[in-house]
Amino acid sequence: MSMFGATHARTVYDKRRLFGQFTPELEPVVFIDADEMVFAGDHDGNRALKSIITSETISLELKGGKSWQIPNRFHIIMTTNGEHAVQSGVGDRRNFVLEVSPHRARSEAWFVPLYADLESGGLEEFLWLLQNLKLEDCHPRQMPTTKAAQQQQRYSGDSISQWAQACIDADCIATKFGTLELNSQVPTDQLYESYSLHCRCLSSGRR
Repeated sequence: MSMFGATHARTVYDKRRLFGQFTPELEPVVFIDADEMVFAGDHDGNRALKSIITSETISLELKGGKSWQIPNRFHIIMTTNGEHAVQSGVGDRRNFVLEVSPHRARSEAWFVPLYADLESGGLEEFLWLLQNLKLEDCHPRQMPTTKAAQQQQRYSGDSISQWAQACIDADCIATKFGTLELNSQVPTDQLYESYSLHCRCLSSGRR
């Protein structure tokens, strides 16, 4: 945000300020921090997000006035504490997902010197590094598949896929009467009961 400056960078907390009809203030923006904007389960928002990531132009409009198009120069970073952050399919190519390690969380011994360095020339050094970094064969359309990205794909699967994966992870089929081995014959009603139990856990926020 400091590198781009107030004119060209925005922190956005509300999806309407990014996808809404009247957003002319976004015309000079090239960097967007979408803070706690979770798109999992939001099908309309997810479609709009996909479009705004890959579209070459963006439409802007004044309330009660004209509308116009601008080149799409948005670069979006989304940050959230949510477990399921974005709706991600098997062939997803738009999202590069990272899970931040909690190892340094609340560590003053780590963060105080870090911020002191940024304020004494480190920010300029980091900008120079980004401008001179050799990308070699790296291409933005060939996103690395991270463990965090795979987890988002699992969370984004339908309820049957998530239930089946949960059985694989647990190496058993859980029912309210106990667990059943995967290599055994299981009556259909017990399979359905296990699936229903899993769905109830999902709806209550447990995985």
